[in-house]
Amino acid sequence: MKKAVILLLVLLFSFGFTTYAEQDPLLTADESVDSVVSESIPDKIDYKWALEQYGKQEKIKLMEMNVDLNLPALEETLEKYEKMTDPIVGASSPMTRANNMVIMKYGIAEQKKSIEDLKNSVKAGLDREAISIRNSLRTLYASKLNIFYNEKNLYFAKKALDIAETFYRIGTQTYTEVLSARYSYLSAEDALEDATLAYENNLMSFNRYIGMDLLTEYKDFDLDEEPMIKNTDHIQKLADRKFEAIIKEKEYQIEKEQYRKESLESLILIYSHIEKDILEEVENIEERIADLEKELEQLHFYQRRQLNERAKSIIKAFEAIEESKENLAELRKSYDQLYQQYLDNDATYTAVEQKQLDIIKAQNNLKLQIYDFNTSYMSYLMDMEN
Repeated sequence: MKKAVILLLVLLFSFGFTTYAEQDPLLTADESVDSVVSESIPDKIDYKWALEQYGKQEKIKLMEMNVDLNLPALEETLEKYEKMTDPIVGASSPMTRANNMVIMKYGIAEQKKSIEDLKNSVKAGLDREAISIRNSLRTLYASKLNIFYNEKNLYFAKKALDIAETFYRIGTQTYTEVLSARYSYLSAEDALEDATLAYENNLMSFNRYIGMDLLTEYKDFDLDEEPMIKNTDHIQKLADRKFEAIIKEKEYQIEKEQYRKESLESLILIYSHIEKDILEEVENIEERIADLEKELEQLHFYQRRQLNERAKSIIKAFEAIEESKENLAELRKSYDQLYQQYLDNDATYTAVEQKQLDIIKAQNNLKLQIYDFNTSYMSYLMDMEN
């Protein structure tokens, strides 16, 4: 009994000391993060690491199982199609016989494509998820930056409040100006709280998405990238090629239905006793062909315009990166001039600090701009090549 009591006391004291250590206000922010971060998590996480974690989830295994479950049936159907030599075999009606004729001409290639698509479905799904994960990581990183910016805003608001109160005490400012500065300071506090809450929400959403514990923290995020392309010469060509593929696919559907119609019409003399039923089915096929031809006509206009606009947006985003780099260079020149004015006692150090923050914001915005461009380009490539 005494041993049990002693063990219980040890556990209670251990829990108490652990809890106190976790809540010790003297811990730095980095130390607090270290207590939560797993040893398996790198100091800087990027989207590839996040995608790797996403791929460990049970739903990916289910996708792989789905491939294993459905592949035999598709392969069995392909084998059946490859053995078809006579459309009459197994045909109980002219419609079935005509359908067999369509299968013998088109079915084998279509079935092979279905098998390849199924085999590649898990990888294709992960490739698509990579875009969503990149966006989720970007949101999380931007919300962390927003905390930093709001901390700086609070810092500047506090300095402005201190100055206003000092000037008020010596009689060079009114109390209204003090109230205005105090209002700005309190507003900055609220904004920082909102930014912190937004980050925490985004962090939990990110962790939930990639399958990590909701409370997992990260030391830093790696979004440093260079543009994935050197020029945009091929962007419109990809759109043109995609347009041709879409048109060919629709023309293929029309050709296939046309062949079904012709196959069925060729059987009218053989099945003259049900000619009426055959002609009704032929009429249905003609309606489908008319609908497909209308879709083809619309594709020539709408699809072409949509693809062109997509290509233009990629090109514009690429060009905007160079503009941002030029703006950043001008901002640095402006900072150098301001710093010289500070050395000459013609500018305040607060103005220098604010200009430094402007440069940091411009640098981070450029980083995010390049990252966003690469995400858009990755998505564009997938859409144009599939």
